[in-house]
Amino acid sequence: MDDLSQWVPWNYYKPLLPFYKCYMADKEHTVLYVSAKTGEIIQETKRLERWSARLGAIPHWIYFKQLRSLEKTWRLVVIILASLGILMTVTGIYAGVIRYRKRSKNSITPYKKFWYKWHHITGFFFGFFVFTFVLSGLISVSSIPDWMVGVKKSDKVKVGWNQKLDLRMHHHTTPWNIYKALDNKDGVRKIEWKSVLGQAQYHVYYEDYQKPDVYTLYNDSVISQRPYSMSDIQSQANILLGQIPFSIQEQFTYDNYYAGSGMIYLPQPAYKIMVDDVANTWLYIDPASGEAVKTLTRNTRLRRWLYRFLHTLDIPMLKKMDGLRKTILVLLCLMGLAISVTGFVIGIKWFKRNLGW
Repeated sequence: MDDLSQWVPWNYYKPLLPFYKCYMADKEHTVLYVSAKTGEIIQETKRLERWSARLGAIPHWIYFKQLRSLEKTWRLVVIILASLGILMTVTGIYAGVIRYRKRSKNSITPYKKFWYKWHHITGFFFGFFVFTFVLSGLISVSSIPDWMVGVKKSDKVKVGWNQKLDLRMHHHTTPWNIYKALDNKDGVRKIEWKSVLGQAQYHVYYEDYQKPDVYTLYNDSVISQRPYSMSDIQSQANILLGQIPFSIQEQFTYDNYYAGSGMIYLPQPAYKIMVDDVANTWLYIDPASGEAVKTLTRNTRLRRWLYRFLHTLDIPMLKKMDGLRKTILVLLCLMGLAISVTGFVIGIKWFKRNLGW
């Protein structure tokens, strides 16, 4: 394959083209996309997952290959559709409240006809959910202006921690030298070269592909990286942050802002550095490597609530009871579907009545 496909539509995979599309002879009808340049498996799909995506993820995110490959156009389409959705829900809620005031005392709606009545009832009780869902969808593809969180662009200071890969730090190290130094040589899947806090590092991934074993280069020899202590990180923060005040603490548990998931690994414990800059930057440092595994500002913390909470009910209490969270989401989405279907039918009837369809 010399171009992206429906199942690999993202532009950041273009440098890995061409792909080999491999059909596996298994019961799940697995298809693998393998980069010819690196040998990495870029995507894995199974037949049931492909059908699920066709009915769910692709129309939900408008992930049609021809459109998704045009990043700016795709983003503009989502913004326009979401903005129209917000306009429709706001005007619908307003109209619903006005109509509610005109109901009889013994009824919750003034309408008698089936479609009108149920559109008004579902919209009155669940219209706000539809509004928050569309709003959070809009926020997912657009940025929150800094003025909304009281930050002036001219006052912002870039807080840098992680470094780009500098091959000069790695001297004449070869993959074979790294492999010979590994404590566990079985099941190695990936060795990632890094530059962290002025040192050459090698992150070795195994079957689980989550938490890597960390090695570093010392006197031209590859050795296991000693975990960083809080005083080590504090010393590095003094160097990197200069005169900017900060505080540091060790965080042992996940919370509203720092939480791993099935796809994203975040280590526990972590060192949390709270920087006293205009953006109130928080850095979460992995003790094993010294890397900042997550960076949050006042802006991104607000975005966390306006997107992840409103769109997926992502709060620790419900995350601990994921079945309940998903059940609530499904029920709310069904109510949103009822609002959409009844509204669509009413719209068709209006066009037929007024335009002679």
